[in-house]
Amino acid sequence: MSGNGIIFKMITIIIFMFLLVSGLSNAFAEAPPIWGDLEPGKYDVGFMTVEKYDYSRSFQPKYDYNGNILSNERARPIQVCIWYPAVKADDAAAMVYGEYVYPYPNDASFGILAGNMQAHELRFLHGLVNNNRALVQDIMNIKMAAIKGATPVEGKYPLIIYHGNSMTGFAENAILCEYLAGHGYVVATSHSMGARGWISEATGADIEAMTRDKEIVFSVARDLEFVDADHLGYLGCGFGGLTALIMQMRNREADAVAALEGSFMLSDFTGLSEGNPTYLPGEMRGPLFVVYGNAQEGHDMSVLDAFRYTDIFSSGVNGLSVNDFMGYHRLIGMVSRVDDSAARVDTWPGCVDVCSQVKMFFDAFVKKDEIVSKNFVGTFKGAGEQPENMTAGYREGLRRPPNEDEFVGIIQDEGGARGVELFEKFSKQEPDHQLFREPIMNALGYQLLQANRLDDALEVFRLNTLAYPNSANCWDSYAEILIATGDNETAMKCSRKVLEILPADSTTDPRLKAAIEANARERLGLNQQEEESN
Repeated sequence: MSGNGIIFKMITIIIFMFLLVSGLSNAFAEAPPIWGDLEPGKYDVGFMTVEKYDYSRSFQPKYDYNGNILSNERARPIQVCIWYPAVKADDAAAMVYGEYVYPYPNDASFGILAGNMQAHELRFLHGLVNNNRALVQDIMNIKMAAIKGATPVEGKYPLIIYHGNSMTGFAENAILCEYLAGHGYVVATSHSMGARGWISEATGADIEAMTRDKEIVFSVARDLEFVDADHLGYLGCGFGGLTALIMQMRNREADAVAALEGSFMLSDFTGLSEGNPTYLPGEMRGPLFVVYGNAQEGHDMSVLDAFRYTDIFSSGVNGLSVNDFMGYHRLIGMVSRVDDSAARVDTWPGCVDVCSQVKMFFDAFVKKDEIVSKNFVGTFKGAGEQPENMTAGYREGLRRPPNEDEFVGIIQDEGGARGVELFEKFSKQEPDHQLFREPIMNALGYQLLQANRLDDALEVFRLNTLAYPNSANCWDSYAEILIATGDNETAMKCSRKVLEILPADSTTDPRLKAAIEANARERLGLNQQEEESN
């Protein structure tokens, strides 16, 4: 090959490698400086709002002080704020943080809500920077990743409902929400409002109001054409960690729940959890990921013991406290100068690790990526590499007993022997737990008998005697099926058992006792013997 040919070939290879590298780099969206070391996903990020009134709850009064009816909208306003994977648009300008502080509503009547939340957010930011107005203005101008109103990418994407802390703006974790959207999630949230006021506080009424607001958020977001609501996760911060748990306990829709410094783990606020009638750890479904700061005092890790049927992953992050799990300190760090009184130790590297682990958790259990799941679980079981600034923990939950409807369904589908197997297993695991009520199982036995499933009916009636050994009715029904299957000897033993326990049986309807006794005596031939002796 001539020298010119070699040079031409080398140039061709160089151009090809350049195009290849450029193509790879373009496969991922660009991250703004505010993200720091967070790895961008392959999607650009869009942002939109949907306004909806909840007419089941009033928020403004119907009458003024003098008893005159007011003409203003009284229903509770819910502004649903949504991040989503978006089509890349080179000519579109990314939002600045100030557009989160005032999320301009599509419905003009929501301007009052947006204005009040903006005023609160500005007061909150001024408090963080010692009333340094110049810093607050700089924060308002920080470039974010999202593009308002961007075209959603075609397809359906898993949904994350974000539960914000109380006393903060909905965009307290905008960086994390944008990050998740860039990696193929739709993230939806709303303002943290009180039951009767614009600002939520640490009260039972406000916790309930915040939880119901997020239920409205879910009902709105699930109907968006780009949302796959069958893949669902909840993510909460502070008191939002509590509302995320409550929402899952009473709806059981989410595949997984993550809580960042959840208030339910702080001893000062456990009363808020216990005082909510729907805070029922036994009703928790799916894995739980709790992340907390080792620098935060007052953790009561024993509250996790109540989540008996939940796989719990935990990460303690060195150097972080509750406020570090929100993005405000990152915002301040971007605009603070060395001589500013607002300058502080940079905790963002720890937050980057938290964001990455939250994404991995949802990839594993919401997207159900088997490879990620194996790696994530392995890391927390000690088989994988954990970030140096974190301490990992894992506790495998117990197998949850089926509820009564599930138990009946299992017997109908898998047979009576399977029912007996499960009963024996969970009687040992939880002796005080009631799998089923006596009349329900008795009725099921007769249904199986009528369907000519004699073996299954036999097991069900026997199961009832194991669960309710002092019920004469259970032994009477068991005796009947034994006769039907030809086991007369055991049937006689059961009949004698009926007569033995019947006098002290307080569970059987008194109106049935006479018939049960007559049945038992008839099987034993006692009635005939008495007639012959007479």
